[in-house]
Amino acid sequence: MHGTASGLAHLHAQRICHLDLKTENILLGRPQHASSSAAASTASGHCWTPKLADLGLALRPHAATGTIDLGAGNYRGTWG
Repeated sequence: MHGTASGLAHLHAQRICHLDLKTENILLGRPQHASSSAAASTASGHCWTPKLADLGLALRPHAATGTIDLGAGNYRGTWG
């Protein structure tokens, strides 16, 4: 969970809104040695690193208004 939130925070720091975040778009990367609390441990002591995928709908908000125009209206989000 921490790794997913960290990835989303990175996107937000770049002023990118994912717009399609769901479990199907969180992939697990190759196991690494368990040195990070951001990854889920396995019985063998290795970790799966979560990766955010499918940024096809990702957008940057308008700089002046902080809104995203999706055609049906403007949507305002919170940038962390």
